[in-house]
Amino acid sequence: MSADGFGIFGAAVLALAAAPVLIGGAAITGTVYGSVKLTKHIAQQRRKSNAIREQREAEQRAFLAEQEAEERERIQEIVQSYSGLLKTQKAAMDHINKQMIQSYTSFVNEIQEEQTETGQDMGKITADIEGRKKALFLSWEREIDTQAKTYADSLHNTFAGMKTEVNHQVSKFNKLKTQMQENARLQEFASSQLKEAEAAIHAAQMELGSAPDNVVEEYNKAVDYFNKEMYEPAFGIASSIVLECYDYLEEGISNKEKKYALMDLMEARIVELKAQIESMKFFQFEYKNEMYEADLSMYEPVFAGIISRLERLDAESSDIDGKTLRDFTDIQDQLTDIELDIQNCTKLAVQKLLSAYTENDTASDITAAMEEQGYDMDGYAYEGGEEGNPIHVNFINRISGNKVTVILSPKADGIHVNVHDYGADGTADVQRQDEIRHLIEETLNIQIHCSGRGTVSSHTKAADLTAVENMNIR
Repeated sequence: MSADGFGIFGAAVLALAAAPVLIGGAAITGTVYGSVKLTKHIAQQRRKSNAIREQREAEQRAFLAEQEAEERERIQEIVQSYSGLLKTQKAAMDHINKQMIQSYTSFVNEIQEEQTETGQDMGKITADIEGRKKALFLSWEREIDTQAKTYADSLHNTFAGMKTEVNHQVSKFNKLKTQMQENARLQEFASSQLKEAEAAIHAAQMELGSAPDNVVEEYNKAVDYFNKEMYEPAFGIASSIVLECYDYLEEGISNKEKKYALMDLMEARIVELKAQIESMKFFQFEYKNEMYEADLSMYEPVFAGIISRLERLDAESSDIDGKTLRDFTDIQDQLTDIELDIQNCTKLAVQKLLSAYTENDTASDITAAMEEQGYDMDGYAYEGGEEGNPIHVNFINRISGNKVTVILSPKADGIHVNVHDYGADGTADVQRQDEIRHLIEETLNIQIHCSGRGTVSSHTKAADLTAVENMNIR
C-alpha cells in the first residue's frame, strides 16, 4: 500500500504565518550585524587599499634609493608636482567614508525602531531595507565617482602646466637651432631634455610599475643621436618622451586612484555581505511562543558557495595592476548579483527552518500515535541529509514485524504525507493498512488517499535511509 495525504496542520499554519515575519527579522538582523562590521571596518580604516598603498610607497622609496642623487632629485621634482593633489584626494575620500558611516548608522537605527513597532508589514519592511541599503551604496559610489572626476581634473591641469613648460623649452630650442654659433647651447638643451626624459621614464616606472611602450628604446635612440652630436633629433625625441610620460602618468595615476576608491567600496560591500551570512549562525526566532537560536545558514548550503565567491572577488579586487576599470565594474555587478542570491537564500533558509520545526513536530505526533499502536521508530533521515528537506521515518511493529515508512514533505502551503506499507515478510494485511491510514488521518486531521490497498508498497528505496541521506536533491 502507498497512501498520500495533504493538509495544513496546526504547526504548519503557525509556520506559514511566521515565515514573512522571520524573513523580515533575518533581513534586519543581517543588516544590523553587517552595519557593525562595516562601520568598524571603515572607521578603523583596515582596508586593503591602505596596505597596498604602504607597500607601493615602500617600493617607491627603494626605487629612489637605487638612483643617483641628481637623478633622484629630478624624479622627486616630477612627483612633487602632483603629490599634494594625492593628499587632498585621500582627505576627500576619508570624508566620504565618514559620511557613509553616518548615513549607514542612521539607516540602521531607523530600521531597528521600525522593527519594534507593532502591526508592521514585515514583507514591506524587508523590501524597504533592501531598497534603502542599495540606495546608500549607490550614493557612496556616486560620491566616489564625483571625487574621482575632481581629482582627474586637478591632475590634468597640473600635467598641462608641466607640458606647457616642455613646449616652451621646445620653442626656445627651435630658435637656437638656426644659429650655428649656438651649437654648445643646443648640446646643453639636448642634454637637459635627455635627463628630463630619463627622469620621466623613471617616475612612470616608480609610480605605475611601468613606462609607456617603446619609450626606453626611443630614449636609447635619442642618446645615440646625442653622442653623435645630432642634438636636434636627440632633443626632439627626448621632448616627445617627456610629453608621452606625462600623459601616461596623468591617466595612470587617475585610474589608479579610481581603482583604490572602487576597491574600498567593493571591500566594504564584501564585508557587509559576509556579515549578513555570519549573522545567520546565531539567528534568534520565536516558535510556539518560545525563543530559539539556530544556525540559519545550515538550512541553505548555497551560503558556503557564496562565501567562496566573495573571497574570490575579494582577492581579485586587490589586483590593482592586473585589473582594468572595466574589470572592477564587472566585480561590482557580480556583488550585486550575490546580494540578490543572499536575499533569496535567506528566504529559502527561513522557510526550511520553519519546515524543519513543523515536520519535526508532525513526525513526533505520528511517532507517538504509532507507538500506541505497537510500532517503534526504526530510524529516520532527511533527503540529501539536510534538515528542512522531506523526512523519511521508518517504523516496525513490535509483534508482527510489519514495516511502515512515513514521508513528510514540507510544501509552501502545508505538509505532504506519504505512507508506504511493506507488510510483514512481504505480505500485506488490509485491516492493518486501514488502521494505519485512519490513525494518521486522525492524528493530523487530514484525508489520505490510498493506492494499492491490500498489497505491499514497491517503493522500497523510500525505506533505505542511507540512500535517502545521499540523495542529490539539487
